[in-house]
Amino acid sequence: MATSNIDRTSKEAHFYQIYGLNILSDRMLPYLATTGKTSADIEINIFDLPVVSHPVASINSTPIYQSEGFNPAGVPYLQVFQDTFSEEAFLLFTVSDNDTLITFSVNRAGSSVHIYIAPNMRFKDIIAYFVGPVMGSVLRLRNVVALHAGVVNVNGKAIVVIGEKTAGKSTLTAAFASLGFPVLADDIATLSLLDGKYVVMPGYPCLRVLKSSSDFFDDIKLLEEDKVLSFDVKYYLSLNQQEAASANWSFTNTPLPLAGIYFLEPRNSTGTIAIRKDPSSKKLIRLISNMYALYITNPAMQTLEFLTLNDIVRTVDIFSLDRPDNLASLSSVCELIVATTDS
Repeated sequence: MATSNIDRTSKEAHFYQIYGLNILSDRMLPYLATTGKTSADIEINIFDLPVVSHPVASINSTPIYQSEGFNPAGVPYLQVFQDTFSEEAFLLFTVSDNDTLITFSVNRAGSSVHIYIAPNMRFKDIIAYFVGPVMGSVLRLRNVVALHAGVVNVNGKAIVVIGEKTAGKSTLTAAFASLGFPVLADDIATLSLLDGKYVVMPGYPCLRVLKSSSDFFDDIKLLEEDKVLSFDVKYYLSLNQQEAASANWSFTNTPLPLAGIYFLEPRNSTGTIAIRKDPSSKKLIRLISNMYALYITNPAMQTLEFLTLNDIVRTVDIFSLDRPDNLASLSSVCELIVATTDS
């Protein structure tokens, strides 16, 4: 879809860039990377609701996803609905965290996001859902192949780290950052063809770090105000050079060529640190199972993703990574990945 210049003389205009897309928002969005561009691929409008309630889903809406976690009232933290008859409200995301209610409405083209927020909510909670499930879904609507992964810049090359939930993707990404390797993305790895090669687009200049693992990194301090979610155990760590904990922690804001993908195996108790290649058939299955927002699909999208991932299996080095169940081994794990990338 072509970008558009939009007259914002009567509203606030804040421009950001994330996952290779330009965003125009009518309010400031903390943690995202600003851009000087005044064209937009996606327009965001934020509305304050007068009461604590979600906009009512259309009678044509079908539930397609709900989170594993539930709030104290027994309602899933996140639910996603799809209305196949609507162009403007094709997807509806409802967030229910006690008194915090947020609703995201996304059009079928993935070019417009309306955000409805209830009174007394923590505004920063918007960001976690927007940069994750909402943008992951927008990318799929726009036919951009994306993996649930962290990405680091190893000597000008994009190294993608994939793992199950709680496998340690963000912690390993943070370990790379602490050693001076810039972060390219923390949660979503977009895979795009540029000049005949696959590249990964930058995410946003933050890392989400577990409080329990932050003590391992001597040069960072996590602030209560930077909690990812009001009920979460992860915190945003800024990678903006003006705000970063030290010169080591940085962000890459340009696309990088995809050089390697590493699947994190379950942590072991033997102290083993090893990298091994898997059969091509296993690689493809693992990539498909780690696609972002798999609950949104159609035959054309499935065909594109299969062809893209099959081509990546054929052209990009893909490994399984064994590592111990202790933070002290992180530097050694990073060093092995760097050596493999440079070889």
